[in-house]
Amino acid sequence: MKNRILLVDDDQALINMYATRLELAGFEVATETGGQAAIRAVEHKMPHILVLDIMMPRMNGFAVIKELRKRFADSLCPVIILSNLSSAQVELNDEVANTLGLAHYLVKSRTTPAALVRTIEDTLRLRQLANDKL
Repeated sequence: MKNRILLVDDDQALINMYATRLELAGFEVATETGGQAAIRAVEHKMPHILVLDIMMPRMNGFAVIKELRKRFADSLCPVIILSNLSSAQVELNDEVANTLGLAHYLVKSRTTPAALVRTIEDTLRLRQLANDKL
């Protein structure tokens, strides 16, 4: 069974680039371009990993996570933020990210598609180790 990744970003070119690399790595990839659609996609079929942009129109990534945490509490899959915020904004948002229980906070300009694949693989491996201990 392939691991399912839900990739959410309002930039279709970035979605295409990252999705192609994730599929080549053997993941099943679903994509959405907005927050409400992301919530519906998670409700329909929980992914193994959610990769989420922050700056999106109508509903930003933090609002998406808060809503998903309300609905799924501890059963929500690991969430990786992939954002293009400046360094100062990233430091500010790291505190919020930790509060929301994110697996990782990545900056797009410093994250190649290959690096995203490695981060997802590491996250899945850690989650499996944690589950094995239970």
